Amino acid sequence: MTIPSLGMVFWPIILVLLGIGAATDIVERKIPDGVSIAVAAIGVIQCVIVRPSSVGLSFAVAAVVLFGLVFAARHRVLGGGDIKLIAAVTLLVSPARVGPLLLAIAIAGGALACAYLFTRVGLRGLPAPALCPFSKPTGKVAATVNAERRRIAEGGPLPYGVAIFAGVGYYAAHEIAACFFVTSCLS
Repeated sequence: MTIPSLGMVFWPIILVLLGIGAATDIVERKIPDGVSIAVAAIGVIQCVIVRPSSVGLSFAVAAVVLFGLVFAARHRVLGGGDIKLIAAVTLLVSPARVGPLLLAIAIAGGALACAYLFTRVGLRGLPAPALCPFSKPTGKVAATVNAERRRIAEGGPLPYGVAIFAGVGYYAAHEIAACFFVTSCLS
């Protein structure tokens, strides 16, 4: 197993962690710190194994991303959990690939925002019971669906953890596919 392909071993774990973060963000509008810490730790381990010469630069890029996104958090564009997770995922790729990774996350965020806006428009004028078949929450899923329906109708915040998960998932799938054609290999 070559060093770059050894880095691919971590991606399923990372995607599970990001999926947990996205699901928690949908339900609670929070991304657990443990998810960000675990993703960052895996990113550091992967960085040390796959690209040891760029560990310092990777930390510097992650710090720049973190502090750059603090501005977005101060203006309530992103939440604190979102910026910590975005900074953590930058450690998963080489510094030269952070731009495409952030672009994938931003595009996924834009698609999520469009979906929420279209859904919000579609919900206008409908009586509350017609909005969702789970009008009387009887379980966790029903309560979550109703809470999300209410958040969308009220123009509440987006669960940006979903966009982070989708953007990183797209990036990983693209890179893994490229690895099979030996044009890149998740470095």
